[in-house]
Amino acid sequence: MHSILDDSDEYDNYLFNNCAYYETDNISQLGTSKSSLKAIHLNIHSLPTYIEDLKLLLEKLDEQKCQIDLIMLCETFLTDLNSNKYKIDGYTLVELHRSKMRQGGVAIFVRNGLNFRVRDDLNLFDEGFFESIFIEITMPKRNLIAGEIYRVPNTSEQSFLAKYEQLIGKINKENKSTIISTDQNLDYLKIDKHSNTNKFLDINLGFGLLPTITKPTRITHSSATLIDNIYIKNSKNTSFQSGIIATKFSDHLPCILAI
Repeated sequence: MHSILDDSDEYDNYLFNNCAYYETDNISQLGTSKSSLKAIHLNIHSLPTYIEDLKLLLEKLDEQKCQIDLIMLCETFLTDLNSNKYKIDGYTLVELHRSKMRQGGVAIFVRNGLNFRVRDDLNLFDEGFFESIFIEITMPKRNLIAGEIYRVPNTSEQSFLAKYEQLIGKINKENKSTIISTDQNLDYLKIDKHSNTNKFLDINLGFGLLPTITKPTRITHSSATLIDNIYIKNSKNTSFQSGIIATKFSDHLPCILAI
């Protein structure tokens, strides 16, 4: 299967184990440790519908000594009426939801014990087009900016690229470690045939953001696409490992990153 690693030499100086699929009962093969920061990204396609499935996934990961620090979600489908109803023990929820349109929305569950603040100055939430939320975590050596971005399908790719590049450029000026998870709705499996997908990758690499997910994340009986990712910008002395969890309760597979 084609891998975007074949298209870039940017990984040469990084310790990187090829992205792979994991069952929940063998996630320990990812090589995580208690000292690593672990994040998952998922287009959950309705947090109200799937929150119990999400909790079960977290329990299974905990059993494998893989405690998740950041749960980064898009398409939460939260509203003004229900945004305070969905909680996960041991986590603080920060989220942005639509007020004029249905569905959509982005959220981050932050594990209790992490010192963080919401970065309202980075949050770009243009509902129905470009939906994002960002936090900054206080770390021992260098703070970490973490964000979730959802590009709504069937919207202008050019406008998305322009807004994305402007936002990433702003973050880049802070010279902090960065994790950005996306449902970008730009398929890296078609990067050789689709110029805007190629341009999106170039923007990320240009700012030192490396895509860590290299295999399909949305698989049906008739198609497979690589439209979800977790990007990382960190010190070249920092190792990271990534994977895709082979459990499906929404129409996307969860992505996982350990730093």
